[in-house]
Amino acid sequence: MVFLIRYFINLQLNLLIMSELKSKPPLSFWFISILALVWNIKGVISFIGIIFISDENLNLLSATKKEYLTSIPVMISAVYAFSIFAGIIGSVLLLLKRNESALIFLVAFISQIVYQHYFLVIQESIKITSTNAFYPLIYEIVSFLLLVFASSNHKEEYFN
Repeated sequence: MVFLIRYFINLQLNLLIMSELKSKPPLSFWFISILALVWNIKGVISFIGIIFISDENLNLLSATKKEYLTSIPVMISAVYAFSIFAGIIGSVLLLLKRNESALIFLVAFISQIVYQHYFLVIQESIKITSTNAFYPLIYEIVSFLLLVFASSNHKEEYFN
């Protein structure tokens, strides 16, 4: 009888330990989630730098780049802000292991597509800024990968 009680207690402890191990995310989850947060903080800093550029710094730019920055419609600036802050919120929710992070990253991805479409297709920013299309595509790829990462992780046991 004592043997059966000990066996049952050990079995319950083992199950508890195993469920505890399964409920913790892997180290790679934390690494990617923190990188996502840093990436999106960089985006917020860039957004603030563009929105609040001083007249002195604006006058240092060439005439085409100055026209390029001053002709951005308010709606596109709002889409850019929406994309950036949705990315921050999605990263924080990812760190908190919340299921909503995938939905927020989807919103950020869609708004990033709208924003990049305006600059690459409508405004033809590559001709104005003399950069190649690879750099804006990096934003799209990272945004898509964060969406896939959050979507694949929200099914795991360690997500709320």
